[in-house]
Amino acid sequence: SKHRVEIHIPQKGDKKQVCNLIKDNAELFTKDQEKKYEKDSEVLFTLARITGLEVVPERIEAIDVSNYGDECITAGIVCFENAKPCKSGYRSYNIKTVEGQDDYSSMCEAIKRRAAHRDTDPLPDLLLLDGGRGHVNTVRSALLSQGIDIPILGMVKDEYHKTRTLTDG
Repeated sequence: SKHRVEIHIPQKGDKKQVCNLIKDNAELFTKDQEKKYEKDSEVLFTLARITGLEVVPERIEAIDVSNYGDECITAGIVCFENAKPCKSGYRSYNIKTVEGQDDYSSMCEAIKRRAAHRDTDPLPDLLLLDGGRGHVNTVRSALLSQGIDIPILGMVKDEYHKTRTLTDG
């Protein structure tokens, strides 16, 4: 059904002041949001430059394995989209196929299980591992065996190499 709508714009008095205050607050909020976006974008550009990525990563996931004895091994994945936490992308995996405290195999199991849902849950532009060169090489091989080639960065300095670990192992 059709209804007639009338909009009244106050020209003076308290109602005009309230409208002006609302407009000013909206402008300040917009400027603040633009500054935050620019800062986040700058951080992502810097990350891409430092790590040699060809594309600025919009979606970043990080994985860590925790061992509570030999029988309780879990892997957690956190997710960030455009430099903001994306809690709907957080995952936790109880490791089922690994005997003992094998960090490499545990991480591979979690990554393979995560990758199995790539049709409904997009893969990250950058994968961060709580590990060094060995972790990167192992996880990279596991993903490549599934036809997945994404940048991987180890976040632990290898004592032997004394260098940052980056995707190409």
